[in-house]
Parts: sequence; C-alpha cells; structure tokens
Amino acid sequence: MKSSNFSKTAQSEIKLLLLYLNAGLDFQQVRDIINIEQASLKEYALHYYNESMFEVLSNYFSYKDLLNFIYETKSFEKKLKQETIKVFMYPLILYLLMYSLMLFFIIVLVPSLMNIITLFDISLTTLFLTRNILITLFVLLTLLNGAIISFTVLHLNEERCKVTINKLTKNQKFSILNEIITYQFAHMFNLLLSHGFSTKQALDLMRRGSENKRVSWLATLVTYNLEQGIPFEKSIELHQFDISFLSLLKLGIMNNQVTQLLITYLETTETKVFIKLKRIGSIIKLLTYTLIAILIIFMYQILLTPMSMMGSL
Repeated sequence: MKSSNFSKTAQSEIKLLLLYLNAGLDFQQVRDIINIEQASLKEYALHYYNESMFEVLSNYFSYKDLLNFIYETKSFEKKLKQETIKVFMYPLILYLLMYSLMLFFIIVLVPSLMNIITLFDISLTTLFLTRNILITLFVLLTLLNGAIISFTVLHLNEERCKVTINKLTKNQKFSILNEIITYQFAHMFNLLLSHGFSTKQALDLMRRGSENKRVSWLATLVTYNLEQGIPFEKSIELHQFDISFLSLLKLGIMNNQVTQLLITYLETTETKVFIKLKRIGSIIKLLTYTLIAILIIFMYQILLTPMSMMGSL
C-alpha cells in the first residue's frame, strides 16, 4: 500500500496531470512540462497504488482513467482521515497536557511538599487523603491509557479488526461505525458505477482492487451472498451497513436512480458523520476540562493547606 506517497504535493501534481491529459496532451508532453520522473503513465500511476491491485484494475481501466480513479479514491480517504484528525487533535493535546501535569505534580511537586511538611512536623490527614486521591486518579487514567493502546495494537491485525467491527456494528450505540464504513463503501461503489461498470463488476473490483480493507471485506460479503443465488436487494442487507444506505440503494434500484441517490447519501452522510465526530470530540474536551478542574482543586488544597498551617505556627 502506497498511501504514504499521496502527499499534498503529489495530489496537486496528479490533478494538474489529469487536466493536461483531458486537454488532449499525451503523457510524454506533460512529463516535460511538469518534470515527472516516471517514464510512462502506467509507471506513474503504479507509484501511487498497490501493485497487485493495480494489475486487477488495469484490466478494466485505461491508464488515464485508472489514474483518475486513484486520485478520486485517495483524495476521499485523505480528506476523511484529515477531518477526523482535525476533530480529535485538540482534545488529544489537551488530554496529554493534563496527564503530563498530573504526572509532574505526583512525581516532583507533591513529594517536595511532603518533605517540607515532614520537616515542620505537621500532621495533615486531609492533605494526605487529597494526595492519595490524586494518585488513584492518575493510576486509573494510566490503566485507561494502557487499555486504549493495547486495544489499538491488537486491532492492527486485520482479522481481529473485522471481528470487532462485526460485533460493534450490531449495536446501535456504535452506529457511527456503520456510517463511516458504509460511507467509504458507498463512495467507491458510486465511483465505479459512474465509470460505467455493472453492479457485479463494481463489487468484484472493490473486492479485488480496493486498498481499503473494510471496503474490500464488505464487497466480499455481498459477492458471497450473490454467488449463493440471493438477489442483490437481499445480498446487501448486511448489519454492517448503515440503514439509510440500504433504504436509498433499494429505492434507487426501483427507480433506476442508483447513482443519483448514492450521491445524495454521500453528501448527507458526510455532514452527519462529522457532526457526530465533533460531538465525540466535544465530550472528550469536556471530560478533560473536568479533570483539569479537579487537578487544580487538588493542587490548591495541597499547596495552600500546609502554607496556612505553617503560617499559624
């Protein structure tokens, strides 16, 4: 997989190359204009895609159309990734800052204050209780962090990831997961249909030629149902799919407006998904702000109480 090659610069270069090609220039002419290293259009397009999947797609696309397909799919995935990172970046930085401050207080500041208190022979039960609560809170957050990291590492395994997605998408509480993977599936499905492929061809290309493993997996499940003789309208009734997608797709099949309704679905789902992601980000921010407030209260207690007691001596 060569997603790392698809930088913002590469994205702009591909867009410019496609504009020249659509204007009637051949690749060699464009190569000299914008200083492309690759010797052929095939080599250039292959630079941005998985080689085995590229070979599958090249049997159905011209190299120009294939480059356009790669540009559309990569741009879509890149935008989805960037928007998701944008939503969670600030809450994550805020959380890490709070966690670091808590670690500093527990390792450096609190022991120093406790040493001062011991020197003055001051007995402060409330202060020690506050310290213990702060340490307990830090341990709980550390365990939570460890659980999240472990979950992420374990689910780098694709098969384990599929099993978890399969379980979570059955639960309405995780409907955003259904919407995200359906959004990705619907985008590639619509893109292939707009290129003139039949439903069966589109599913086959998604199954064998998609770098997105979740899209490939869903296409495989639908294809399996079709191979069992199940009609398409029933074959797509997977619990992993968003219910709105299934309803619109069936309506599109009835009215022969599949492409138009898929575009409608993509537009509405994009808005809905990012609203939900922002809501989750807001919840994380709220929880982090609450933890910071608790941290400030605890530190105020730890700092102020011994100073007041020593001042009264």
